[in-house]
Amino acid sequence: MTPEKIKEILQEHRLWLLSQGGARADLIGADLSRADLSDAMLSNANLSNADLSYTRLGRAYLIDANLSRADLSYADLSRAILRGADLRGATLSYADLSRARLGRADLSNADLIDANLIDANLRGANLSYADLSGADLSNATLCNANLIDVDLRGANLSNADLSNADLSGSTGVIHASISWFGHGERGRTLLCVVINGELRYFCGCFYGNGDELNAYIDEDDHHLAPSRRRALWIVSELVTDAQEESDADERKTIMSS
Repeated sequence: MTPEKIKEILQEHRLWLLSQGGARADLIGADLSRADLSDAMLSNANLSNADLSYTRLGRAYLIDANLSRADLSYADLSRAILRGADLRGATLSYADLSRARLGRADLSNADLIDANLIDANLRGANLSYADLSGADLSNATLCNANLIDVDLRGANLSNADLSNADLSGSTGVIHASISWFGHGERGRTLLCVVINGELRYFCGCFYGNGDELNAYIDEDDHHLAPSRRRALWIVSELVTDAQEESDADERKTIMSS
């Protein structure tokens, strides 16, 4: 597609967004590879099955856009706003999504191999069955994210916030969680994840290491301390056992090779 045609479609879409006539951008299956769409206003646009590989979409507005099954490999989506976007089955391998806003986005079954998600906001996003192997999620916000059956092998989760995230069935990360209802806690959930060899804990607005969690428990309501310490002990034991089992399996593999 020529730059002139792209410009025309963007202008018409902008008018449509402003309710000033125009037409919604219908770019289903369009070849937009290597195009410069930086700062483009494409919210609610239909880009399903489009080829956006190597495309520059930095700071673009893609709120509620349909990008299902689109090819965004190696695309620059840094600081892009993708809240509520449909990215089901999309290819985002090696894409730059640093500081992108992906709250409530649907990334189920997406290919995010080696993607850059540093400082990305994925609050409430659906990443179920996505491949995040080798992805950099350092400092990313994953609160309330659906990470069921996600492949996280080799992913960097340094300082990521996984509060209330669901890691059920995920691979490549050792984790355990527990919910309890005692002392008026109303189903509070404590998640423990091994990140860079250290046990990290996530519970509500808290996330940190064991010492920090113990200090938090000491400083908070004392009548809640017994159930919280019990929960801390249980998840720690579960994760430690799983880690030891994983280490033993790794040693067996090395010895048999």
